[in-house]
Amino acid sequence: MRQLRKHWQVPAGALAVLVLGGTVWWRGAEARTTAFFSLLQASGTATTYEPITQLRRDAILQILADVNLDRDAFVALNVSDAQAESVLSTVRNWQSSNEALLASLNNAIHQKVAAVYSFEQAMAMGPADSSREPALALARQDLKDARAAYRSSLVSLESSINALLSESQRATWTAIRTGHGQHMPIRMLALSDEQRLAVSDAEHRYQRQHAAAGSNDERAATVTARQNALDQILTTDQKTMVARYQSYYVASSTAVAGALNTVLAVEPS
Repeated sequence: MRQLRKHWQVPAGALAVLVLGGTVWWRGAEARTTAFFSLLQASGTATTYEPITQLRRDAILQILADVNLDRDAFVALNVSDAQAESVLSTVRNWQSSNEALLASLNNAIHQKVAAVYSFEQAMAMGPADSSREPALALARQDLKDARAAYRSSLVSLESSINALLSESQRATWTAIRTGHGQHMPIRMLALSDEQRLAVSDAEHRYQRQHAAAGSNDERAATVTARQNALDQILTTDQKTMVARYQSYYVASSTAVAGALNTVLAVEPS
């Protein structure tokens, strides 16, 4: 799983007013959702979950990754304890109800991957034979169709998860699913094509300079340079989102970790 990088922090002085303003409007909208899930948790009895096999846990985690809700994305939604548990419980139940279908769809994908690989290997080893190209094209289309069928099977789960989220959480999840960033919090921002290119250039430049740095001072300078670059690339609203993410990261991480341990506990080996 990807980890939060401290050097993404936006300079506090430049964002103090923005963060204060953004926090005020955000808390008003989020408080109602958090209070709702807290009330459910307080008014009901705690749910117990039978431990599952490591294989099933891995399958559930893969499903979460396939709907762009891996651990980092889950944390980025700023979930409460009750929300985190509710989402994971929903995914666990959905996986159990659709286990046979998922096995069939994944098996089809594996078979199509093997077929494409076989054709590609045969063509690479030669001799040249143009008659193989139509068969390879068909195999690739079959693989594309198999993957599309699997994706379609996840739509109902995504709808169920969506119903458990607040409006701002849905917006964040949508940005994560449609974005191209590799790391949080940039991954959760709805960047334009121009911004994505600029962020990518800044990241590559940082990696080169950091690798070449010969002292702690030089390494610190590369971190500052990347922070300054991001400050120029991101909009005011995006910088506010970054600061807000940093403010709730610890609490949301704790909620997600607790839910994972509760809902997806692995049976003793």
